[in-house]
Amino acid sequence: MGCGSVDICYGTPPENASALVMDEIPWDNGPEYAEPQGWTGTVYSTQEQWDEFLLENGVDTPTFEVDFATSDVALYERLYNGCNFEVVFDGAYSLDGDRVVRTQIGEFDEVTCDIYENRHAILVIEKLAESELIFCSPNQK
Repeated sequence: MGCGSVDICYGTPPENASALVMDEIPWDNGPEYAEPQGWTGTVYSTQEQWDEFLLENGVDTPTFEVDFATSDVALYERLYNGCNFEVVFDGAYSLDGDRVVRTQIGEFDEVTCDIYENRHAILVIEKLAESELIFCSPNQK
């Protein structure tokens, strides 16, 4: 018998949770924010919405293809510590009409990894009709 807990964010996902397709695109030159790091709270569901965001913030996106008929785009700001990202992504699931993105605190050596820079992840997440997108707080295991 396993001793892991069943938990959509930090344990084994429940049996009724379905894995979603999610791609992560690193983005070092994203916009600056005054708010705390993490998910910006906006979901871009069309190419027009994403293009408008880029234009308003005066930034260029890395080259990637998104089929907005099947995917949404979310932007997540995270901290790069010189060796690794402090927040890493652990998959996305559908559960009870919500889309849940799992996050964890990344591992790094505090002695040698001391360059801290804000960087971003563009997450392309499988679209589900009328579903809310939820980011779990980073798991600190």
